[in-house]
Amino acid sequence: MNLPDNVHIAIKNDWPRFKAEPSLLRRIFSNLIDNAYKFNDSDHIIIEIGWQIPDNDHYEIFVRDNGIGVAPHFADQIFKVFERLHTSDEFPGMGIGLAIVKKAVHKLEGSIRLDSVPGEGSRFSDNAHCG
Repeated sequence: MNLPDNVHIAIKNDWPRFKAEPSLLRRIFSNLIDNAYKFNDSDHIIIEIGWQIPDNDHYEIFVRDNGIGVAPHFADQIFKVFERLHTSDEFPGMGIGLAIVKKAVHKLEGSIRLDSVPGEGSRFSDNAHCG
């Protein structure tokens, strides 16, 4: 993925070991990073990729950005195939990236969540069982 010079990706060190299909993880991260870049009108785009353990049974993996954000009432719509919140003139794409992310996360027996504030950015997180 070739990104412009104004995009900074910060990746947390010391990732835990967990079992997952590598091709699904690549697809999830690729699509989330692509969206974080694509739906961002900041002069300096910041994308953070990290993880935490919210309880003893789950990992939470997240991608956070400083992009345009998503209004709460659109949170479910953006995960549907060919659903777009903007015209292709405003932002490129076909409306399938987040639907692919959701399907891949479910194949890994996880769940995807969006926390977002319009104009401030989004945080997509995946909760999966440890082990």
